[in-house]
Amino acid sequence: MSVALIVASVPAWADDDDHDRAFGAVERGEALSLPEVMARAKQQLRGEVVGTAFNREHGRWIYEFKVVTPGGKLRRVYIDAASGKPVRDDDD
Repeated sequence: MSVALIVASVPAWADDDDHDRAFGAVERGEALSLPEVMARAKQQLRGEVVGTAFNREHGRWIYEFKVVTPGGKLRRVYIDAASGKPVRDDDD
């Protein structure tokens, strides 16, 4: 799997460490790629994704998306990286 597949057409990572962690987790089969997760979580990501992060929380990999709603509100949406299912949604 190429790095381009993981990060193509998606917002910039919060930092290079996030990218490295995500790439490793995808390579080991512990996480879905970012485009796969975004496709599965389309309903939760209503709005424009303006940032992403990838972290380990409570023993599982989590993608964090910063989303600006059509009304201009900033939301954070957390998606389980292995399943693509929502974990929580925090409004800022």
